[in-house]
Amino acid sequence: MSAPTTTRKQRQKANKARGQAERARSILDELAAQHAARAAQSSADDGPEDAPATSTPDSDGRPQPEMTDTADGTVNRDDFFDQTDQLKTIRQWARARYAAPWAVFGAVMLRVAASTGPEVQLPGVIGDRASLNLMAAFVSASGGGKGISDKVARLAWPTEIHEEGIGSGEGIAALFTPPKDDDRITRAIVSVPEIDTLTGLAQRQGNTILATLKAAAMGERLGSKGASSATSRRVDPHSYRLCLSVGGQPGHTGVLFDDTTGGTPQRFLWFLTTDPDMPADGGGDPDPLDTTAPSWRAEHDVVEIVYGPPEIREQIIGAHLARQRGESDALDGHAMLTRCKVAGVLAIMHGRSVVSALDWELSGVVMDESDRVREWLLTEARRAAKKKVRDRAISRAMGEEIIAERRLERAKAAVLRWLERDGELASRDLRPKLKADIRDQFTAALAELEAVGDIVTVEVANGKRYRLSQVHAVPEVQPPKPQVRHAVPEVQRVPEKGTVPTAFSEVAHTEPVSATAEQTALNALPGRILKRLRNGPMEHSRLVATARGYSVNGDHRNLTSQQVVAVLEQMTADEQITVTAARREGMPRGLPLRTYALTPEETER
Repeated sequence: MSAPTTTRKQRQKANKARGQAERARSILDELAAQHAARAAQSSADDGPEDAPATSTPDSDGRPQPEMTDTADGTVNRDDFFDQTDQLKTIRQWARARYAAPWAVFGAVMLRVAASTGPEVQLPGVIGDRASLNLMAAFVSASGGGKGISDKVARLAWPTEIHEEGIGSGEGIAALFTPPKDDDRITRAIVSVPEIDTLTGLAQRQGNTILATLKAAAMGERLGSKGASSATSRRVDPHSYRLCLSVGGQPGHTGVLFDDTTGGTPQRFLWFLTTDPDMPADGGGDPDPLDTTAPSWRAEHDVVEIVYGPPEIREQIIGAHLARQRGESDALDGHAMLTRCKVAGVLAIMHGRSVVSALDWELSGVVMDESDRVREWLLTEARRAAKKKVRDRAISRAMGEEIIAERRLERAKAAVLRWLERDGELASRDLRPKLKADIRDQFTAALAELEAVGDIVTVEVANGKRYRLSQVHAVPEVQPPKPQVRHAVPEVQRVPEKGTVPTAFSEVAHTEPVSATAEQTALNALPGRILKRLRNGPMEHSRLVATARGYSVNGDHRNLTSQQVVAVLEQMTADEQITVTAARREGMPRGLPLRTYALTPEETER
């Protein structure tokens, strides 16, 4: 199972987004002029804003970046963690504690968002303000690694945050609805170590967990008002900060991807918990990140994060226009909002209340990484689904083939039985004698019986007739035993000294000879099978029919089909031969068929 790589589809999608942003630029000219006029008037009336374009330190002493900087578009996945000291620190924490850097980064992002009050929101470029509530899924082929990432993230961002397990949708609402005289929880991380837990909850009848999580991602109202305060579980919009952390693995994320039309997977960031480049010596622990919050300017009890460069608004509107025109993928319906959240949390992580050009560019790299992991999960899910269908089809075909083989054996036995009884018969007379359920095997039965020499074909003027071969002639009736020949029992004579009774002699000599011949035939069977397959692949029934015969003192005998099949299965397990299942073209109801062939190694010998 390989790690995800950048796909052509993702590159085309990125190019389309850039084109949409350019088309939206003309729409924004007038809006930008109006915004600049309002900003100038506000600056004249109220003084300077929260340092949107200066590098002077804010009130907590940390310098603010130049907001006039623009992203140069050169940041990629490989040098992402080299861009700032904070990102370097996150990578070093991951290296020191042998965790995946991207997974630790995702867990730190959740902690940064959860340590920020719900009053801090994204500006309402499209519609109203948006919440910073984040959701992330941490995945790997084995399903492990999430717990390590969470623990390392606590060390890297050491802030006291309420953490909770998951229950029902009503339980999430109750988390932010305090009992009487208790302090209300406004910020929390809900952790789901195994996504199967979420799957089980979602499958319960009447459970609202998925609907609640989607509402929480948008900061919408949770719960409902009951008949009394004791039964009310209503949480007002933007009055809580909820971050969700889910652990999973390929093939188990259907609970999220099955709700694509409902927007569930689009609301998640996706991170791998494995790192193929993890060094053996990760070095020592760095200092924790500075968790001091930026200096916020609240307006009407709301703190709006500021988008510095105008290009950010242009791209937001461009993506919105693409969705309105139906030009975006169904899985990217919330991609731009998620990117805005990432950019805002990155700014907060770096002690800023203004999203810089670098923050925006880094958020694009994070989204590319998330999309790559998401596409990998979808690819693995499709591969697993195809394998399940293929395995089910093979199993069904094998079962049908076993049934067909049994019907064929019954047809062969019936042909031998009727030819033994009636002698030579024409096909039109012999076929109706078979039972209806095996009559469609009549032609195949004749072919196999003739191939192994059990019957012979006699050409006549008006067609063909069939009869038993010499080795299948009607056996002679054995005469009665001597002691009952004349209905007078004979007394068994005492054998002379040094002699062996006839019955004992038959047991001692005849039967071991037969058993030895059969065992010899079984021992030689793999060689006969390999010899036949060197001429090319053979169908199962044909191979069994031609390989089962052997002779004892000129007497033709056959191994049982079960003995031949057992040898074939053993040779397949020993990788001497291969078997493929297909459908028997031209046969009634498309009966399944197994075909055997030599392995490449055996062919070269």
